[in-house]
Amino acid sequence: MDGVNQPLRIGFVVNFEPSDPPGEWLGTYMPATRFHSEVLRAIPRAGRAWLPPYVAEFAGLARQRHRLADFDVLFTWELRATVATLLLQRITGHRAARVVSLNPTLKDWSLRALPLVRRALPDAACVVSFSTEEMERSRRLLRMPASSFRYVPRFAEPVATPARSGSTELESDFALALGHSNRDFPTLWRALEGSDVSVVMYHNRYLRRHANPHVRAVPQMLPADAELALVREARFHVIPLREAAFASGLTVLLRAMAHARAVVITDTTGVRDYVRDGETAVLVPPGDARALRDAMQWLWHDAAARERIGRNAAEAVRAEFATRRFAWRLCELAGAVMRPSAAVEEAVCVS
Repeated sequence: MDGVNQPLRIGFVVNFEPSDPPGEWLGTYMPATRFHSEVLRAIPRAGRAWLPPYVAEFAGLARQRHRLADFDVLFTWELRATVATLLLQRITGHRAARVVSLNPTLKDWSLRALPLVRRALPDAACVVSFSTEEMERSRRLLRMPASSFRYVPRFAEPVATPARSGSTELESDFALALGHSNRDFPTLWRALEGSDVSVVMYHNRYLRRHANPHVRAVPQMLPADAELALVREARFHVIPLREAAFASGLTVLLRAMAHARAVVITDTTGVRDYVRDGETAVLVPPGDARALRDAMQWLWHDAAARERIGRNAAEAVRAEFATRRFAWRLCELAGAVMRPSAAVEEAVCVS
């Protein structure tokens, strides 16, 4: 920055059109007098969708490589955008911007590319994880010091007037099971045997192969308002997860909580950072169909429990996981990773 009164220049590097990840909307929560934010899309041109992960992000961001020098801090969304940014900084020599990696989950492709990731990630000023367990695992796998990592909770947009969990005006005759990443559908299928719970979910490969009289499918890629109606009308949400070393299901969880919906979710990596069992959600052990059935049956029939848990969940989102609070935490990180100076102290956002 050239002067004390100049705002910090923030760039968000994303590898798809931002809606859930930080984008222009997140910049609206940052004080304009202290921060100027833009989005860089690491998306390959049409016709290059065949490129493998990491190569695709690198090719997409390389077209904007001259812009890397335009920012003081670059927040990179997920690991592939992080690696692309750090490699381009090395190649171009535009290394003044401090890179903060947001949610660099180590799984699938990233584990196969671990040697490359280990060479690139130490150049980041900070690595942010959305779960404490995953943060510790990433530190071990990447062989980086604990001081390089920060836990920052994921976010959800609070709802001004969330639907009441016990509201008969909005509730319908189904539980909602959105999402597909790391989902444990076999355990859900066993849990539904002998129950009277009806579940709505997106049509997917597992459902095509395993028809279930308790499950009703809706088309993939519903319009946003139609999906929101499902979120609000469900008696409760169920998120069956496979046991894994990385966090999953958090976006669906927090959105349901924001709308005051009770949630049954598998107790896997990261979940306990966001819920209190029996208070803001109901936790069940991984692979335990009986526990999942009992939890679903309880919430299916107990409107008072749904009301209590849903109300607590919405309050937790407003107090701990609101989008505005997430933005404030990024403001603080942006100041913290800059070299100590009077300019930085002036720019830090005080929540």
